[in-house]
Amino acid sequence: MASLVDALAALHASLRAEFDVDLGTDPLVRAARELTTHEQLKGTKRAVKERLVVVDEARARLASVLPRIEQLLRVWPFTDSGWPETRAALVDDLAANGLRGVGPWLDHAWTALAQGRADAVDRLLREVPLPDGAAALTDLVGAAARGLRWQVLSPAASFLALGRAGVRVAGKQVPDRQTRAAVAALQVRLAVVSEPAPVAEALLDGLPGADVLRAMLGRHSDAGTDWEPEGSGLDIAAEAAARARADASLEERISGARLAIEGLASLDDIESDLDRLVEPVPELWWAVAERALREGDRDVAALAVHRAELQAPIGDSPLRAEILQIRAGLEDFPATTLTEAGICWVEAAELERAAAAYARALEVLGPDGPPREIGELEMRRADCVITLAQDKTAGVEHELRESIGWLEHARAAFDGDLPPFDWCFVSEALARLQLARLMISDRTAQHWLALRASLRAVAYAFDDGDRWAHLAGTADVLEMNQVSRWASAVAEELGDSAEIRWSRLRVLSNTGAYQEVLDRLDDDGDVYTNAVRGFCLLRLGRPQEALEVYRGLTIEPGLTWAWWQYLMTALIAGDVTTARGIATDLSRDVAARPDERDVLFGGAMARLVLGETDKVEAMFAGIAESAEGADRDDALEVIGIARIVRGDTARGTADLTAAMTATRRAAAVIDWRSTTRPLINAVADLHGVPRPDFTEIEEFYASVERDWPTDPLGDARARADNDDLAPDVRAETLALLAAVHGARAGTVDLAELPESLAAEREQLETWLRPPAPATDSPQEEPEPEPAPPPIFLMLPSSWFDEHDDPVATHPLFRTALPQARAVASWEVPSATIRAEDELEPDGFRLEVHGDPVAAGTIPIDVVFVPAAAAGLLPAAVARAAVPYQPEWLDVPLLCVPPAPAGDRHTLLDLLTFDRWALAARLVTADLCRRALEGPQIP
Repeated sequence: MASLVDALAALHASLRAEFDVDLGTDPLVRAARELTTHEQLKGTKRAVKERLVVVDEARARLASVLPRIEQLLRVWPFTDSGWPETRAALVDDLAANGLRGVGPWLDHAWTALAQGRADAVDRLLREVPLPDGAAALTDLVGAAARGLRWQVLSPAASFLALGRAGVRVAGKQVPDRQTRAAVAALQVRLAVVSEPAPVAEALLDGLPGADVLRAMLGRHSDAGTDWEPEGSGLDIAAEAAARARADASLEERISGARLAIEGLASLDDIESDLDRLVEPVPELWWAVAERALREGDRDVAALAVHRAELQAPIGDSPLRAEILQIRAGLEDFPATTLTEAGICWVEAAELERAAAAYARALEVLGPDGPPREIGELEMRRADCVITLAQDKTAGVEHELRESIGWLEHARAAFDGDLPPFDWCFVSEALARLQLARLMISDRTAQHWLALRASLRAVAYAFDDGDRWAHLAGTADVLEMNQVSRWASAVAEELGDSAEIRWSRLRVLSNTGAYQEVLDRLDDDGDVYTNAVRGFCLLRLGRPQEALEVYRGLTIEPGLTWAWWQYLMTALIAGDVTTARGIATDLSRDVAARPDERDVLFGGAMARLVLGETDKVEAMFAGIAESAEGADRDDALEVIGIARIVRGDTARGTADLTAAMTATRRAAAVIDWRSTTRPLINAVADLHGVPRPDFTEIEEFYASVERDWPTDPLGDARARADNDDLAPDVRAETLALLAAVHGARAGTVDLAELPESLAAEREQLETWLRPPAPATDSPQEEPEPEPAPPPIFLMLPSSWFDEHDDPVATHPLFRTALPQARAVASWEVPSATIRAEDELEPDGFRLEVHGDPVAAGTIPIDVVFVPAAAAGLLPAAVARAAVPYQPEWLDVPLLCVPPAPAGDRHTLLDLLTFDRWALAARLVTADLCRRALEGPQIP
């Protein structure tokens, strides 16, 4: 035992002495000293193994820091911590060697540009100025930084081209090969986003490993290119995201971005990592924000959210919603941000996520928050829930009633001042109509409340055709034929949206105008259009044509209405085999969707076709006993047909007659003659039983047709007389219908509206108020012709020889002017460059607003070296140099012959001006600025 204790104690001491670490072995020593049982010894063994696991985990965690250190080593010169050391070294090199010591300075500038660090280049120019004689180089570097920041190649073209090729300075090639390749990539990226495709193609020529850059160019050019991403680098993720923006889901777009960002050692240098890509990369910034928030780095997360918001394309609602969700996580009180996120989710048709965002915002506000803000959120959340419920088949009653409650509570907070949230009435109507599709006890009340909500929506937007179309659809559901026809006609007068057109078609088809509907339908419409076509053909007495239409359709299983029409058509057309097949499928729907009224009744008819009369009678006997109004009558109708099918014609006919004569409804007359009667006869024929005697029903419907009102108001009142309604619902709905109808006709007395509709009365009064008398407006002055550019520079015509389109190809326009403008100390206005023969061979003339400012010559066949850099010239060249310093130029120059053309560049290439650079400096010179400002008062 002593040996084990001694070994553990020695291990503990040696680890502390040799490695200065405590691996927690001291408790093992104490435990070994106290060992008395075999189990305790086994426990010591387990403890040693646990220590080994901990050591391995600690080693892994320590090793995970190495990539972060490696990254910091690479970017050290550009960090706040590393810059003082870097700056001191650069200053020392220049102080000791003058311009010959500019190599490290250049290397820093090109590396910064290649890594997307425009700010670092500005800092270099500001804090490590070059010695006299480097004016041209200073301008080149400053212009390159502006080009990177503006994402435009032309200001940066010259300096990037030299960096790509490399320059010989003090016997050393600057920059190194890796940096030259990175400079070339930046050059191509800037060309792709700011130059014609041929320019970028030329820069890509001969560039190895440029698959992503070629893909980027293909995406920007008309040619396009197929590209399969390989790997998970930032450039690959950026290109994949850009290509996916048009047609991929958000998750597809951001999966690669998330993978690329997770692969980074750290987010310490993320601005440079992404800025070097040139193009906006909002998906990557979003992934940065997500990771930073998870890692607790709120500063980087806030930066990433800001950059993502700036770069996200307008209209990219899903991405903007994701960004806003992250921003909400950074805020102490994110209610407004969550609301904005919800709106974006709605625009992206992600209603469940929108509803969740609104619910979270309501939690933030709490019950004591600002009432109008709470009301807005309740309305928005309710609208999402109601819209989602339209596609559900069961279990939605609670959701719909709760949403209606939210809407009513929210409107109370607005006290009638609803705009721009008056769309909530449309949402309410949709909710109530959806409720009325269920087998509930208050279906009739929900129908009428939906009509009232639709009328209120119209009162708030009296000239909105879509609101009128919605009113028409609601009236159509209530079988108010005159109301629905009138409202749909008004809708067509006010607008021509797809919803308005379809509302009118639905109303016409449901009110017997079948031929007009057929004339309006597109010849090659979709499934729904052709189902309507079959609907109308059947009701025009052309069942075989209707059957052919349905046979040519691929109807989705959930489109019960179309299947029901297909079944009726097959029965009436005598196609028993098809009818039985459809009936089998529809009967299954009853089991799957028992809460939906239309499915329940349609499924019952399907079971009657199959002869399952016992099941139908048993199912609907309970409904007939417990239901009221139309539901009871419809249940009796089904029971009556079931009895007819099983041979009890007398009793079935009596039930049928009782059901159909219980309520006077004009719409029922059309249904009876066009489909109900032919369908009952077809079912009777199918099962070989006698057809019922419809004499009493025919006489009843003849009286209904004769007596039913033909105007919208009479139509609504007659329908109200047949329905069991709460007095206030009846009174308000009919009063509001009368007010809307009268307002449309110009014959209304809004004072008759009850006080409960005071807000609607005020809205209608606003719409009906006569417009203010027109006043004579002052005669609009024609827009003045745009002023000509104020600066004119005239140069010899021969300088532009061999350039058919100088603006596109000449170095003065391609690089010299953009570079000069980029580094000018003032905002230079537009300028006109004009070629004139009289200035041959080397003259120039500069005018501002037509007044001469400068004239002289710019020598040709020479380059211009700053006098302060004369020491870099070969002795013979220096002795032959000719001074050149006109009054408009602030740098003394020497005219020297150009160096022989070659593949190798030297320091002098960076320090010399050509005539194009000098001509551009004329445009940006201070004398132009002073001439534009005019005489100054002392």
